[in-house]
Amino acid sequence: MTSKKKSSRFTEQMNAVLIDSYSKHQVVLKSKFTNHITNEKKKSIWENITLAVNAVNSGERKTVEQVKKRWEDITMQVKRKERTARHNEINRLKITGNGKLPDDQT
Repeated sequence: MTSKKKSSRFTEQMNAVLIDSYSKHQVVLKSKFTNHITNEKKKSIWENITLAVNAVNSGERKTVEQVKKRWEDITMQVKRKERTARHNEINRLKITGNGKLPDDQT
């Protein structure tokens, strides 16, 4: 049985390049299949994003699959933080009734 080698973590700089590159192409990457937007075009964009991420990485090279997975992880983290903030706000409103905390709890 072969053991799977754990890959190195994405650095902050790699994450920034990933986010920036994705945002430049998000219209195409989020689009459904059409005559103008094909899966080959999306694949090509992901390959270019991966090249950009690897350009700032002096260590292990990331694959397209690893970069896509990292993008999914980043979006899930953002959604989780937004959901937590929304729940905290709802709970605060339930506790206070009007959204203002009493003076002794600030």
